[in-house]
Amino acid sequence: MTIGQRMRILRGDLSQREAANRIGMKQPLWRVYEADRSKPGAELIVKICETFGCEADWLLGLEKERGRIVATNSAVVVGSGNATTNNMHPGESPICRKCEIKKRLERIRKISGMT
Repeated sequence: MTIGQRMRILRGDLSQREAANRIGMKQPLWRVYEADRSKPGAELIVKICETFGCEADWLLGLEKERGRIVATNSAVVVGSGNATTNNMHPGESPICRKCEIKKRLERIRKISGMT
């Protein structure tokens, strides 16, 4: 499965324009990524993951299993853990969440050769 196909899954019932607006980009660019004519950069991948509550490994196709998909308020949460309203695990502090996002961004940069 490609990044574009996974973006289509994340978008769910939202239009491309609505999905693009949620992450602060224009709809034509979303369409290009979803059609796999180009790939989003590391920072955009992080924004997509933060906005739609998915793991970067899943979006990039690095996980062997997709995990479970749970619909929440017309957004889709993808992962293997329990879904929560703020996409944090029980007992996890917001500071840890920021550190985790920073670690993911670094990992994405290394994978994409943007070190």
